[in-house]
Amino acid sequence: ELALLIAARTAAMLATTDRYSEIHVKQILATGSREGLALESLGDQKIAERTGKLLGAERLIWGALERTENGFKLKLAAGDGGKVVRNEVGLGRELAKAIEAAATVISYTALRLDGVKGFKSPPAVAPKSDVAMTAFSHCYATVVRQPMGIENPTLLDAAELQVAIAKCREALDADPALAKLLRDIPFLNGGLFE
Repeated sequence: ELALLIAARTAAMLATTDRYSEIHVKQILATGSREGLALESLGDQKIAERTGKLLGAERLIWGALERTENGFKLKLAAGDGGKVVRNEVGLGRELAKAIEAAATVISYTALRLDGVKGFKSPPAVAPKSDVAMTAFSHCYATVVRQPMGIENPTLLDAAELQVAIAKCREALDADPALAKLLRDIPFLNGGLFE
């Protein structure tokens, strides 16, 4: 769940540079599903490279987030089919800050691969509390699995969607500033903001 939020935040950060076109996490999830790959396996270089090739990606970022007794730790790499830049960093114990820090480190690693200097991170938009972040990550990870488009089948059943809405409400109760983020997620606005 946390990896999906980190990916979304990283994409938003990199979009501010006008240098990258994101392959949306929905595309990555759909490709992984079609190829029989578990989401967790995308942290492996060979599997990430294979998935990237299937998606036509020019740049790849892969890695793993782990929780240790000292907090969260991120191991990642960014590659362009030749050159690979690796990074490993401790992110602290606070979940909300760790997700923002992870997205920042990933963004800077990708930019370092391309020799870009002078990038300034956009202001943080993540929830301020761990309770809100945990609830929001569950909500987001659930709804992001649903493909967009009228011709796509519904993957979420009513029970899953109700749990996601409940988690989003829990996140809103813990951090009302999340309302702006949640309004932008399809499938939720009707259930949360009626």
